[in-house]
Amino acid sequence: MFDPLTSQPFLLPIDQPILTNEVITRKRGQASVSGHTAKSTVTLTGYQEDRNYQFSGDQDVLGFTALWSWQFAARTQSLLYFVWQAIDNQSATLGSSDNKFMTVSLALNRRIWADLIGSLELRHMQQDSNRSQNEFDENRVTASLLMRF
Repeated sequence: MFDPLTSQPFLLPIDQPILTNEVITRKRGQASVSGHTAKSTVTLTGYQEDRNYQFSGDQDVLGFTALWSWQFAARTQSLLYFVWQAIDNQSATLGSSDNKFMTVSLALNRRIWADLIGSLELRHMQQDSNRSQNEFDENRVTASLLMRF
């Protein structure tokens, strides 16, 4: 889903460590680049992170995001968003797993009145894994109205 006021995607916490009471040491590198025209913005981001858990193992994360925002009418904007992430888990207690996560989203935002914004989003999310219990596919359509008072 996208924030209709800022046109930025609500980011899913897919690149966050798992919940634990352990001490986690994280090393992260991230690079981002944006390009702007009168009606379009393109943003590309890549990141790599190593997580070391105090007792249970390690995670290696590699990810990429891309966002294209296009103001094609005075009060209407489209957003195309893509996320890809790979997580390699090495756990002393659970064994290892290799997960690949992907999201593709297309949204239209329309300013109906000065204080009312309508949004329609189509989203596909998919996770593939070497463990069947970690796999899923999801297709979602979301319609929303945002009114500021």
